[in-house]
Amino acid sequence: MQILFDTSDFPPRWHCGSWTALHGWVHIIADIATGVAYFAIPSLFLLFLRKRKDVVFPALFWLFAAFILSCGTVHFIEASIFWTPWYRLSAFFKVLTATVSIATAIVMVRVMPQAMKIPGLSAMNEALQREIEQRERTEEELHKKNLQLDHFASMASHDLKSPLRAIKNLAEWVREDCKGHLPEASDEHLRLMHDRVEGMEGLLDGLLDFARAGSDVETEWLDLDVEADEAVSLLDVPDGCEIVFGSLPRVRAPRAALRLILRNLISNALKHGGRPDLKIEVRARTQDGVCLLEVADDGVGVPAEASESIFELFTTSRGSSDAHSHGLGLAAVRRTLATMGGTVTLSADTKEGATFLVSFPMIDDSALVSA
Repeated sequence: MQILFDTSDFPPRWHCGSWTALHGWVHIIADIATGVAYFAIPSLFLLFLRKRKDVVFPALFWLFAAFILSCGTVHFIEASIFWTPWYRLSAFFKVLTATVSIATAIVMVRVMPQAMKIPGLSAMNEALQREIEQRERTEEELHKKNLQLDHFASMASHDLKSPLRAIKNLAEWVREDCKGHLPEASDEHLRLMHDRVEGMEGLLDGLLDFARAGSDVETEWLDLDVEADEAVSLLDVPDGCEIVFGSLPRVRAPRAALRLILRNLISNALKHGGRPDLKIEVRARTQDGVCLLEVADDGVGVPAEASESIFELFTTSRGSSDAHSHGLGLAAVRRTLATMGGTVTLSADTKEGATFLVSFPMIDDSALVSA
Protein backbone atom coordinates (compact mmCIF):
# COMPACT_ATOMS: atom_id res chain seq x y z
CA MET A 1 0.00 0.00 0.00
CA GLN A 2 2.90 2.36 0.68
CA ILE A 3 3.85 2.45 -2.99
CA LEU A 4 0.51 4.09 -3.75
CA PHE A 5 1.58 7.09 -1.67
CA ASP A 6 5.18 7.20 -3.00
CA THR A 7 5.65 10.53 -4.79
CA SER A 8 9.42 10.40 -5.29
CA ASP A 9 9.21 9.60 -9.01
CA PHE A 10 7.02 12.55 -9.95
CA PRO A 11 7.12 16.34 -9.52
CA PRO A 12 4.08 18.30 -8.36
CA ARG A 13 1.81 19.28 -11.22
CA TRP A 14 2.66 22.95 -10.80
CA HIS A 15 6.13 22.05 -12.05
CA CYS A 16 4.93 20.07 -15.09
CA GLY A 17 4.69 22.47 -17.98
CA SER A 18 3.97 26.17 -17.90
CA TRP A 19 1.01 26.53 -15.56
CA THR A 20 -0.31 29.99 -14.93
CA ALA A 21 -1.93 30.64 -11.56
CA LEU A 22 -5.30 31.20 -13.22
CA HIS A 23 -5.13 28.04 -15.30
CA GLY A 24 -4.04 25.93 -12.32
CA TRP A 25 -6.61 27.25 -9.89
CA VAL A 26 -9.40 26.77 -12.40
CA HIS A 27 -8.51 23.05 -12.48
CA ILE A 28 -8.15 22.86 -8.69
CA ILE A 29 -11.43 24.64 -7.86
CA ALA A 30 -13.35 22.71 -10.53
CA ASP A 31 -12.03 19.37 -9.22
CA ILE A 32 -12.81 20.26 -5.59
CA ALA A 33 -16.32 21.49 -6.44
CA THR A 34 -17.01 18.36 -8.49
CA GLY A 35 -15.66 16.17 -5.67
CA VAL A 36 -17.92 17.88 -3.09
CA ALA A 37 -20.94 17.35 -5.33
CA TYR A 38 -19.95 13.72 -5.98
CA PHE A 39 -19.82 13.08 -2.23
CA ALA A 40 -23.11 14.91 -1.55
CA ILE A 41 -25.11 13.01 -4.18
CA PRO A 42 -24.44 9.47 -2.82
CA SER A 43 -24.98 10.76 0.73
CA LEU A 44 -28.49 11.76 -0.31
CA PHE A 45 -28.89 8.37 -2.03
CA LEU A 46 -27.97 6.57 1.19
CA LEU A 47 -30.27 8.77 3.26
CA PHE A 48 -33.09 7.99 0.85
CA LEU A 49 -32.39 4.24 1.07
CA ARG A 50 -32.39 4.42 4.85
CA LYS A 51 -35.74 6.21 5.01
CA ARG A 52 -37.47 4.22 2.29
CA LYS A 53 -37.53 0.44 2.63
CA ASP A 54 -39.68 -0.11 -0.47
CA VAL A 55 -37.14 1.07 -3.08
CA VAL A 56 -37.06 -1.04 -6.23
CA PHE A 57 -33.60 -2.41 -7.12
CA PRO A 58 -31.78 -1.12 -3.98
CA ALA A 59 -28.54 -2.83 -5.06
CA LEU A 60 -28.44 -0.53 -8.08
CA PHE A 61 -28.63 2.50 -5.80
CA TRP A 62 -25.67 1.18 -3.78
CA LEU A 63 -23.64 0.70 -6.98
CA PHE A 64 -24.52 4.22 -8.11
CA ALA A 65 -23.36 5.53 -4.72
CA ALA A 66 -20.07 3.60 -4.92
CA PHE A 67 -19.46 4.75 -8.51
CA ILE A 68 -20.11 8.42 -7.70
CA LEU A 69 -18.01 8.30 -4.50
CA SER A 70 -15.06 6.82 -6.38
CA CYS A 71 -15.39 9.53 -9.06
CA GLY A 72 -15.43 12.19 -6.35
CA THR A 73 -12.31 10.71 -4.75
CA VAL A 74 -10.49 10.87 -8.10
CA HIS A 75 -11.36 14.57 -8.43
CA PHE A 76 -10.06 15.35 -4.92
CA ILE A 77 -6.81 13.51 -5.69
CA GLU A 78 -6.46 15.37 -9.01
CA ALA A 79 -6.76 18.68 -7.17
CA SER A 80 -4.15 17.68 -4.56
CA ILE A 81 -1.65 16.47 -7.20
CA PHE A 82 -0.75 20.12 -7.87
CA TRP A 83 1.14 19.92 -4.54
CA THR A 84 1.48 16.16 -3.81
CA PRO A 85 2.11 14.07 -6.93
CA TRP A 86 0.61 10.72 -5.87
CA TYR A 87 -0.13 9.57 -9.39
CA ARG A 88 -0.08 5.92 -8.36
CA LEU A 89 -2.92 6.56 -5.87
CA SER A 90 -4.80 8.42 -8.60
CA ALA A 91 -4.32 5.47 -10.96
CA PHE A 92 -5.61 3.05 -8.32
CA PHE A 93 -8.80 5.03 -7.80
CA LYS A 94 -9.28 5.46 -11.54
CA VAL A 95 -9.09 1.66 -11.95
CA LEU A 96 -11.49 1.27 -9.02
CA THR A 97 -13.86 3.78 -10.61
CA ALA A 98 -13.69 1.95 -13.93
CA THR A 99 -14.41 -1.40 -12.23
CA VAL A 100 -17.41 -0.05 -10.30
CA SER A 101 -18.66 1.73 -13.43
CA ILE A 102 -18.52 -1.46 -15.50
CA ALA A 103 -20.24 -3.43 -12.69
CA THR A 104 -22.97 -0.79 -12.50
CA ALA A 105 -23.46 -0.91 -16.27
CA ILE A 106 -23.73 -4.72 -16.23
CA VAL A 107 -26.32 -4.65 -13.42
CA MET A 108 -28.28 -1.96 -15.26
CA VAL A 109 -28.40 -4.11 -18.39
CA ARG A 110 -29.69 -7.04 -16.32
CA VAL A 111 -32.40 -5.11 -14.47
CA MET A 112 -33.51 -3.01 -17.45
CA PRO A 113 -36.14 -5.55 -18.65
CA GLN A 114 -37.66 -5.67 -15.16
CA ALA A 115 -37.47 -1.89 -14.79
CA MET A 116 -39.29 -1.42 -18.10
CA LYS A 117 -42.21 -3.43 -16.70
CA ILE A 118 -42.72 -1.03 -13.82
CA PRO A 119 -45.77 1.10 -14.67
CA GLY A 120 -45.26 4.81 -14.93
CA LEU A 121 -46.82 7.28 -12.50
CA SER A 122 -49.55 8.30 -14.95
CA ALA A 123 -50.46 4.65 -15.59
CA MET A 124 -50.57 3.99 -11.85
CA ASN A 125 -52.79 7.03 -11.32
CA GLU A 126 -55.15 5.86 -14.05
CA ALA A 127 -55.29 2.36 -12.56
CA LEU A 128 -55.93 3.84 -9.11
CA GLN A 129 -58.69 6.05 -10.49
CA ARG A 130 -60.34 3.05 -12.16
CA GLU A 131 -60.11 1.11 -8.91
CA ILE A 132 -61.68 3.98 -6.96
CA GLU A 133 -64.52 4.28 -9.46
CA GLN A 134 -65.10 0.51 -9.34
CA ARG A 135 -65.15 0.60 -5.56
CA GLU A 136 -67.61 3.49 -5.55
CA ARG A 137 -69.89 1.56 -7.91
CA THR A 138 -69.59 -1.55 -5.74
CA GLU A 139 -70.34 0.40 -2.57
CA GLU A 140 -73.37 2.02 -4.20
CA GLU A 141 -74.65 -1.36 -5.33
CA LEU A 142 -73.99 -2.79 -1.88
CA HIS A 143 -75.88 0.08 -0.30
CA LYS A 144 -78.87 -0.64 -2.52
CA LYS A 145 -78.73 -4.34 -1.64
CA ASN A 146 -78.61 -3.48 2.05
CA LEU A 147 -81.66 -1.26 1.72
CA GLN A 148 -83.49 -4.05 -0.07
CA LEU A 149 -82.44 -6.55 2.60
CA ASP A 150 -83.52 -4.21 5.38
CA HIS A 151 -86.89 -3.67 3.70
CA PHE A 152 -87.35 -7.41 3.17
CA ALA A 153 -86.38 -8.19 6.76
CA SER A 154 -88.84 -5.61 8.08
CA MET A 155 -91.66 -6.91 5.90
CA ALA A 156 -90.89 -10.53 6.76
CA SER A 157 -90.69 -9.75 10.46
CA HIS A 158 -94.01 -7.91 10.39
CA ASP A 159 -95.77 -10.62 8.36
CA LEU A 160 -94.44 -13.39 10.59
CA LYS A 161 -95.02 -11.58 13.87
CA SER A 162 -98.67 -10.83 13.18
CA PRO A 163 -99.88 -14.48 13.36
CA LEU A 164 -97.54 -15.15 16.28
CA ARG A 165 -98.97 -12.21 18.18
CA ALA A 166 -102.50 -13.49 17.46
CA ILE A 167 -101.60 -16.98 18.75
CA LYS A 168 -100.08 -15.51 21.92
CA ASN A 169 -103.15 -13.37 22.55
CA LEU A 170 -105.48 -16.30 21.96
CA ALA A 171 -103.51 -18.43 24.43
CA GLU A 172 -103.77 -15.67 27.04
CA TRP A 173 -107.50 -15.24 26.45
CA VAL A 174 -108.16 -18.97 26.73
CA ARG A 175 -106.24 -19.14 30.01
CA GLU A 176 -108.17 -16.16 31.39
CA ASP A 177 -111.56 -17.40 30.18
CA CYS A 178 -110.99 -20.90 31.52
CA LYS A 179 -109.17 -19.91 34.67
CA GLY A 180 -110.04 -22.38 37.40
CA HIS A 181 -111.78 -24.75 35.00
CA LEU A 182 -108.83 -26.20 33.04
CA PRO A 183 -106.84 -29.19 34.21
CA GLU A 184 -103.43 -28.23 35.51
CA ALA A 185 -101.72 -29.95 32.56
CA SER A 186 -103.79 -28.00 30.01
CA ASP A 187 -103.04 -24.72 31.78
CA GLU A 188 -99.34 -25.57 31.66
CA HIS A 189 -99.61 -26.35 27.95
CA LEU A 190 -101.16 -22.93 27.30
CA ARG A 191 -98.39 -21.29 29.30
CA LEU A 192 -95.76 -23.16 27.30
CA MET A 193 -97.49 -22.10 24.07
CA HIS A 194 -97.32 -18.50 25.21
CA ASP A 195 -93.61 -18.82 26.10
CA ARG A 196 -92.75 -20.56 22.81
CA VAL A 197 -94.46 -17.79 20.85
CA GLU A 198 -92.46 -15.18 22.76
CA GLY A 199 -89.34 -17.19 21.95
CA MET A 200 -90.22 -17.10 18.25
CA GLU A 201 -90.74 -13.34 18.47
CA GLY A 202 -87.30 -13.03 20.05
CA LEU A 203 -85.82 -15.14 17.27
CA LEU A 204 -87.39 -12.88 14.65
CA ASP A 205 -86.07 -9.79 16.43
CA GLY A 206 -82.60 -11.34 16.50
CA LEU A 207 -82.72 -12.20 12.81
CA LEU A 208 -83.85 -8.66 12.05
CA ASP A 209 -80.95 -7.26 14.10
CA PHE A 210 -78.49 -9.49 12.27
CA ALA A 211 -79.91 -8.53 8.87
CA ARG A 212 -79.66 -4.84 9.72
CA ALA A 213 -76.19 -5.07 11.30
CA GLY A 214 -73.90 -2.51 9.72
CA SER A 215 -76.59 -0.82 7.64
CA ASP A 216 -76.29 2.37 9.70
CA VAL A 217 -72.95 4.04 8.88
CA GLU A 218 -73.68 7.69 9.68
CA THR A 219 -71.56 8.58 12.71
CA GLU A 220 -72.10 11.26 15.33
CA TRP A 221 -70.73 12.22 18.74
CA LEU A 222 -72.67 10.37 21.42
CA ASP A 223 -72.74 10.24 25.21
CA LEU A 224 -72.00 6.61 25.91
CA ASP A 225 -73.78 6.64 29.28
CA VAL A 226 -76.97 7.92 27.63
CA GLU A 227 -76.81 5.23 24.96
CA ALA A 228 -76.15 2.55 27.57
CA ASP A 229 -79.17 3.75 29.59
CA GLU A 230 -81.29 3.60 26.45
CA ALA A 231 -80.08 0.07 25.66
CA VAL A 232 -80.88 -1.16 29.19
CA SER A 233 -84.35 0.42 29.09
CA LEU A 234 -85.26 -1.97 26.26
CA LEU A 235 -84.28 -5.04 28.32
CA ASP A 236 -86.16 -6.99 30.95
CA VAL A 237 -83.73 -6.83 33.86
CA PRO A 238 -84.65 -9.36 36.59
CA ASP A 239 -84.90 -8.26 40.22
CA GLY A 240 -81.60 -8.87 41.98
CA CYS A 241 -79.47 -8.14 38.92
CA GLU A 242 -77.34 -5.02 39.03
CA ILE A 243 -76.04 -3.10 36.01
CA VAL A 244 -73.28 -0.61 36.79
CA PHE A 245 -71.84 2.00 34.43
CA GLY A 246 -68.33 3.26 34.96
CA SER A 247 -67.20 6.71 33.86
CA LEU A 248 -68.24 6.54 30.21
CA PRO A 249 -66.81 8.99 27.64
CA ARG A 250 -68.27 10.60 24.56
CA VAL A 251 -67.62 8.55 21.44
CA ARG A 252 -68.13 8.93 17.72
CA ALA A 253 -70.13 6.06 16.23
CA PRO A 254 -73.37 5.22 14.40
CA ARG A 255 -76.12 5.58 17.02
CA ALA A 256 -78.16 2.52 16.03
CA ALA A 257 -75.05 0.35 15.77
CA LEU A 258 -73.78 1.43 19.19
CA ARG A 259 -77.14 0.71 20.82
CA LEU A 260 -77.29 -2.69 19.14
CA ILE A 261 -73.83 -3.55 20.48
CA LEU A 262 -74.63 -2.44 24.03
CA ARG A 263 -78.09 -4.03 24.08
CA ASN A 264 -76.89 -7.40 22.82
CA LEU A 265 -73.83 -7.60 25.07
CA ILE A 266 -75.82 -6.70 28.19
CA SER A 267 -78.69 -8.99 27.13
CA ASN A 268 -76.19 -11.80 26.57
CA ALA A 269 -74.89 -11.37 30.12
CA LEU A 270 -78.44 -11.42 31.54
CA LYS A 271 -79.35 -14.57 29.61
CA HIS A 272 -76.16 -16.54 30.26
CA GLY A 273 -75.01 -15.20 33.63
CA GLY A 274 -76.52 -18.17 35.41
CA ARG A 275 -77.17 -16.50 38.78
CA PRO A 276 -80.04 -14.40 40.20
CA ASP A 277 -77.77 -11.77 41.80
CA LEU A 278 -75.77 -11.11 38.64
CA LYS A 279 -73.69 -7.94 38.46
CA ILE A 280 -72.93 -6.44 35.05
CA GLU A 281 -70.41 -3.63 34.62
CA VAL A 282 -69.97 -1.46 31.54
CA ARG A 283 -66.62 0.31 31.25
CA ALA A 284 -65.13 2.35 28.43
CA ARG A 285 -62.28 4.67 27.54
CA THR A 286 -60.83 6.27 24.43
CA GLN A 287 -57.22 6.02 23.32
CA ASP A 288 -55.60 7.36 20.15
CA GLY A 289 -58.95 7.77 18.40
CA VAL A 290 -60.16 4.29 19.36
CA CYS A 291 -63.04 3.45 21.70
CA LEU A 292 -62.26 0.57 24.07
CA LEU A 293 -65.45 -0.81 25.61
CA GLU A 294 -65.85 -3.63 28.14
CA VAL A 295 -69.01 -5.41 29.28
CA ALA A 296 -68.21 -7.71 32.21
CA ASP A 297 -70.33 -9.92 34.46
CA ASP A 298 -69.67 -12.13 37.46
CA GLY A 299 -71.73 -15.05 36.21
CA VAL A 300 -70.79 -18.62 35.33
CA GLY A 301 -68.52 -17.55 32.49
CA VAL A 302 -67.89 -19.11 29.09
CA PRO A 303 -65.87 -22.29 28.44
CA ALA A 304 -62.48 -21.54 26.89
CA GLU A 305 -63.22 -23.79 23.93
CA ALA A 306 -66.32 -21.70 23.13
CA SER A 307 -64.54 -18.32 23.13
CA GLU A 308 -64.81 -18.07 19.32
CA SER A 309 -67.81 -20.23 18.50
CA ILE A 310 -70.16 -18.07 20.59
CA PHE A 311 -69.84 -15.38 17.92
CA GLU A 312 -71.25 -17.72 15.28
CA LEU A 313 -74.91 -17.77 14.29
CA PHE A 314 -77.23 -19.90 16.46
CA THR A 315 -74.48 -20.78 18.96
CA THR A 316 -74.94 -20.32 22.72
CA SER A 317 -72.77 -21.08 25.74
CA ARG A 318 -73.34 -23.68 28.39
CA GLY A 319 -74.49 -21.09 30.93
CA SER A 320 -77.73 -20.18 29.17
CA SER A 321 -80.68 -19.96 31.52
CA ASP A 322 -83.04 -18.44 28.97
CA ALA A 323 -85.13 -20.64 26.70
CA HIS A 324 -85.49 -17.67 24.36
CA SER A 325 -81.75 -17.53 23.64
CA HIS A 326 -81.09 -18.26 19.97
CA GLY A 327 -77.41 -17.38 19.52
CA LEU A 328 -77.97 -14.33 17.32
CA GLY A 329 -76.93 -11.41 19.54
CA LEU A 330 -73.16 -11.89 19.57
CA ALA A 331 -73.13 -12.71 15.86
CA ALA A 332 -74.92 -9.41 15.19
CA VAL A 333 -72.43 -7.57 17.44
CA ARG A 334 -69.42 -8.98 15.57
CA ARG A 335 -71.00 -8.28 12.17
CA THR A 336 -71.84 -4.71 13.17
CA LEU A 337 -68.33 -4.04 14.48
CA ALA A 338 -66.80 -5.46 11.31
CA THR A 339 -68.52 -2.74 9.30
CA MET A 340 -67.15 -0.16 11.75
CA GLY A 341 -63.60 -1.46 11.43
CA GLY A 342 -63.77 -2.81 14.97
CA THR A 343 -63.55 -6.11 16.83
CA VAL A 344 -65.15 -7.97 19.72
CA THR A 345 -63.45 -10.72 21.70
CA LEU A 346 -63.97 -12.64 24.91
CA SER A 347 -61.24 -11.82 27.41
CA ALA A 348 -59.03 -14.77 28.27
CA ASP A 349 -57.84 -13.14 31.51
CA THR A 350 -61.15 -13.31 33.37
CA LYS A 351 -61.01 -15.71 36.36
CA GLU A 352 -64.77 -15.66 36.86
CA GLY A 353 -67.69 -14.46 34.79
CA ALA A 354 -67.27 -13.20 31.25
CA THR A 355 -65.74 -9.99 29.92
CA PHE A 356 -66.32 -8.92 26.33
CA LEU A 357 -63.78 -6.50 24.88
CA VAL A 358 -64.94 -4.19 22.11
CA SER A 359 -62.79 -1.77 20.14
CA PHE A 360 -63.63 0.42 17.18
CA PRO A 361 -62.06 3.50 15.58
CA MET A 362 -63.96 6.74 16.03
CA ILE A 363 -63.94 7.84 12.41
CA ASP A 364 -66.36 9.75 10.22
CA ASP A 365 -68.97 7.86 8.23
CA SER A 366 -67.09 8.25 4.92
CA ALA A 367 -64.60 5.63 6.10
CA LEU A 368 -67.23 3.05 7.04
CA VAL A 369 -68.50 0.40 4.63
CA SER A 370 -71.68 -1.55 4.66
CA ALA A 371 -71.43 -5.28 5.15
